[in-house]
Amino acid sequence: MTCSFHHGTEYVPSHNRRTSKATKEAHIDEAGIHFSWIDENITDAYDRLFGEALAEYNAKQKRNDRKIKSYLQNVRENSKLRDVYECIIQIGNEKNHPDEELARNILAEYVNEFITKNPSLVVIGAYYHADEVGETPHLHLDYIPVAQGKKTGLRIRNNQTEALRVLGYETEYVDRQDNNGKPKINTKTGEPYKKLYSAEMKFQEAERIRLTEICRKYGIEIQNPNRKPEEYSTSKQLR
Repeated sequence: MTCSFHHGTEYVPSHNRRTSKATKEAHIDEAGIHFSWIDENITDAYDRLFGEALAEYNAKQKRNDRKIKSYLQNVRENSKLRDVYECIIQIGNEKNHPDEELARNILAEYVNEFITKNPSLVVIGAYYHADEVGETPHLHLDYIPVAQGKKTGLRIRNNQTEALRVLGYETEYVDRQDNNGKPKINTKTGEPYKKLYSAEMKFQEAERIRLTEICRKYGIEIQNPNRKPEEYSTSKQLR
């Protein structure tokens, strides 16, 4: 089977939680199986994670216009930040996937592994969906990236780059490979062509490997062909 892990394009709590509005969506079976394994309100999560640092920061400000009333709103108004990241994780596809109970057990174990191995990515939501007609059982996992020890601004803040760096993922440029796995050389310069290998790409690749290893424990071998990102299920398809 195949497996996939990628960042979604949308964060839709009502869909993830299966509120009455969401269950009226045509592709959702109201009698289908779904679980909210972790479900923390984003406002509460921001108060828990950043409340103390925000209070400290505001206490140091002599001018009221420099105080931050709501750190969540502050993040949402910053085009370089995302208030919460959503990942979509699934095993197999609509034609070939584990039975529902097996998929559920694997993804439940994966959630626990994710939390243990990624302490700087604080999970506030984990939603298992096996109730979407024609779709594979899958997991929506929502996290807030937390960076600590900052010297300016809030000492604890939302920062994906820093949160991934703590986990060992940093962006770099690597040699492009030809079909034989050798560096592809620019004939004009004699130097290898380079390509971007971002921290997020490294992180997602590592998580696919983690999921693959868990699947193997349950007797499922994973073989992922080289597919374009758009060929995987997107957050829009799964909502």
